[in-house]
Amino acid sequence: MNKICKQCQTQFDVTEEDLQFYDKVSPVFAGKKYEVPLPTLCPPCRQQRRLAWRNERKLYNRKCDLTGKQIISVFSPDKPFKVYDKDAWWSDSWDELSYGREVDFNRPFLDQLKELMLDVPRMALWNIDPVNSDYNQSTGWLKNCYLLAAANRNEDCYYGNYVNDCKNCVDNLMIKNCELCYECIECEGSYECFFCKNCVNCTSSQFLFNCISCTNCFGCVNLQRKEYCFFNEQLSKEEYQIKIKEINTKSYLHLEKLAALMKETVLKYPVKYMIGTHNEDVTGNGIYQSHHAYACFDVSKLENCSHCSWFHEAKDCMDTFAWGMSAELCYDSMEIGGGAYRTLFCATSQGTKNAFYSYQCMFSENIFGCVGLKRKKHCILNKQYTQAEYEQLLPKIIEHMKKGNEWGEFFPYSLSPFCYNETVASEFFPLSPDQAVSLGSAWREEDDQNKYQGPRSDLHDTIDDVSDDVLKSILTCAKCQKNYKVISQELQFHRDHSVALSQFCPACRHQKRIEQRNPRKLWDRHCAKCTTAISTSYSPDRPETVYCEKCYLETVY
Repeated sequence: MNKICKQCQTQFDVTEEDLQFYDKVSPVFAGKKYEVPLPTLCPPCRQQRRLAWRNERKLYNRKCDLTGKQIISVFSPDKPFKVYDKDAWWSDSWDELSYGREVDFNRPFLDQLKELMLDVPRMALWNIDPVNSDYNQSTGWLKNCYLLAAANRNEDCYYGNYVNDCKNCVDNLMIKNCELCYECIECEGSYECFFCKNCVNCTSSQFLFNCISCTNCFGCVNLQRKEYCFFNEQLSKEEYQIKIKEINTKSYLHLEKLAALMKETVLKYPVKYMIGTHNEDVTGNGIYQSHHAYACFDVSKLENCSHCSWFHEAKDCMDTFAWGMSAELCYDSMEIGGGAYRTLFCATSQGTKNAFYSYQCMFSENIFGCVGLKRKKHCILNKQYTQAEYEQLLPKIIEHMKKGNEWGEFFPYSLSPFCYNETVASEFFPLSPDQAVSLGSAWREEDDQNKYQGPRSDLHDTIDDVSDDVLKSILTCAKCQKNYKVISQELQFHRDHSVALSQFCPACRHQKRIEQRNPRKLWDRHCAKCTTAISTSYSPDRPETVYCEKCYLETVY
């Protein structure tokens, strides 16, 4: 079935499998099934709207509105709602049910939900059990970490997103079980690797692409279990060491030339149409141990899921971003998991069951249009009902929402607690301020750079010329011209490994890594070797030579 997206006007397809899912996930109240309607937005626009509810990297200093304590928060001080420190939010010092209210059937339901969202206090930050790791978001169990996002169980790691089970790693994206790694993307089980991408179990190597179990290699592509290779040429140990001594990683300008050379080198070799292993019947990229997963990205252990990203250990879910572990029968939601079941049109909630249109609710079930609930049942707009009352009232609300075209899709942009340019949406779907406002989103003007006082300086090209004075200086990003600083741990890491400091601020470094990954989008094309049809995140106009899995494995192994 073909439909036209109401936002971008492109045509998209609703498959028979989609229709079966909508029927399966549709809730039943008072013996009547309330069908989830067909989406009005195409999959990318649906994802964009969800991502506009997730702030990973914008952190602010403000006060807890309950305790007065100075805290770190993803919500700026000028937001029009109360923000509580995590411990205060979880405490018994306030009652979320005290904000409960009756449903007014003379007004749109989402307008009433918006008013509730403005009244109920928000949790400042999602950062579980940090040890000397306050400046992180969507993280858990960190020790001595700084400016990580969507990261867990790390120690002495700085500047990274989707970093898990790592130690002493700086400036990385999508890595796990790594140590002493720098500027790596989509790497696993690696040690002392710099500027590597899509590598597994590699050691003491630099500028690798699609390599597995390689040690002491430089500038190599598609190698397996190799040692002392230089730009795919096999050398003796002595020859390799001579070559490496000629490489000057202490100079930032030289690193930029090496990165450009590596980009040219990668184009000489075929790439596999997708990243992933141990899968059956999947499409997308970055998929592991999954079956029947379609148009999914950066996921693992999925079964019968579609249009999910950074989602794990889930079954029968669709249109969901982050995090799962576990989740079942969830739809069109953002940042849900921890035992979520039939959670529809919700955001930033954990362990919710039979939950609809709710935000920041934890371990609650049978809730509709609620905010900030903790271990509650049978609530609507934060008002407590008996089970019988709840089941009697809910059908009336859904019918009311259907008349106003509110039922069946994720929250609109206008309800998001964040401005568009504070969110992940701005990374994957960049917009101008006017474009964001036209969608119903807000836009936050950047802070005035001139109000930050202190000595300003430019970075030296080589790490040997950078003195401790840089720690007291305000630097200007070579790309965006915004201010940033270098922390002592970062400086020491670069000195220890003889690697030049970047001339970019942390935000621009992160965006540069994002741009090196393939988009979360699929194109139909053919294997460049055998012409088999493939669905891939490499667009047809890209310069890479793209192989199907069979041809790639025959070529590499």
